[in-house]
Amino acid sequence: MRRVLSRIERHLRRASTSPPTMPATPVVLAYYTSWSAYEPRNYHALDMPVEHLTHINYAFANIKDGKIALGDSWADVERAHELKHPDGSPAGTFRGNFEVLNRPDSPFRRRNPNIRTLISVGGWTFSKDFSLVARTPESRHVFTQSVLDFVTQHRFDGVDLDWEYPVEGGMDHNHRHPDDGRNFTLLLRELRAGLDVLAQSLGRERFLLTVATGATEQTARHFDVPGLAESCDWINVMTYDAAGPWSSTAAHHAPLDFATTSLALYQRLGAPTYKLALGVPFYGRSFTGVRSIQSGQPYGGTGPGTHEPGVVDWDDLCANYTPAQGYVREGCVWWHPQTGVWVGADDEEAMARKGRLAREMGLAGVFWWEMSMDRRAELVRAVRRGMGYPE
Repeated sequence: MRRVLSRIERHLRRASTSPPTMPATPVVLAYYTSWSAYEPRNYHALDMPVEHLTHINYAFANIKDGKIALGDSWADVERAHELKHPDGSPAGTFRGNFEVLNRPDSPFRRRNPNIRTLISVGGWTFSKDFSLVARTPESRHVFTQSVLDFVTQHRFDGVDLDWEYPVEGGMDHNHRHPDDGRNFTLLLRELRAGLDVLAQSLGRERFLLTVATGATEQTARHFDVPGLAESCDWINVMTYDAAGPWSSTAAHHAPLDFATTSLALYQRLGAPTYKLALGVPFYGRSFTGVRSIQSGQPYGGTGPGTHEPGVVDWDDLCANYTPAQGYVREGCVWWHPQTGVWVGADDEEAMARKGRLAREMGLAGVFWWEMSMDRRAELVRAVRRGMGYPE
């Protein structure tokens, strides 16, 4: 371990980490969750439209004892998948989602040999110890080495850090420190150096390093945005959840003006435009007790959801929030006059607009949360159309 770390330290001292560059092709990135394959979702890795994707972020790995750790051992590395090739011939037994996604002989990889997968660490549930691992040189060394071992063992093409959130926000039990933002930059710098050294030692192409960040001033101000841009291949700005049960009124949670304002915020804070990826939601936010279809109305409570209150998957919205069920629709709002249920969600046209925005601005690309909510890949195709990808 000391030999590897000494090489990383020399790499850092030479300031020779890979310089920031624009992605060769615009990023079309899906988050896939470990819990998607469980009932009632029953959506498996092979169900993803891998031919239409450039990257997949697998959510989530945890942090334990200062090291990256499996988030769901059974789903990640234990569950046996008996896979077949497209011609129906047996492909063999694959253990867990990691092998399905990353084994070179997997039918998944054969469907798109250029797909690149990243392990996402943290998220809302697993961000408790980020502050601790980023806090000291020793803790950063330990975490970095664990990540290098993890991506090597499980054949990931990179790592995505989803710290929700430095300094404030996130779950109540999260560790926090006033220097979280500065320490995060130091952690990313060491990870970037370590991943570069690892790639050189393996004789392979660059390992990717990305982060997911909040879209508001409250969260963004705690990041050293130029520091993020220096070390990361791109920054996933979570331009959704602008409204929800925490809001004073019923409103669409991912309007286009919120996305543009958030991107402008990160540009102002020092991120190159080509280092920003636009986040889009494959779900809507619902409210009850709303008396009008207009946005900004008072509401009585959290509305119905597909798998949790107030969160309606796109597939569910298409199937069960229709005129036949009594709903009226205007643009990106669905409203039931009798029950007062109100849902704001991006449709295919809105997704195409956001894809065009990413293309016209020269962003790194587009990502979404999360893939099991769009089983027919309707929104995926809409985003791609807007970005200029062929059908």
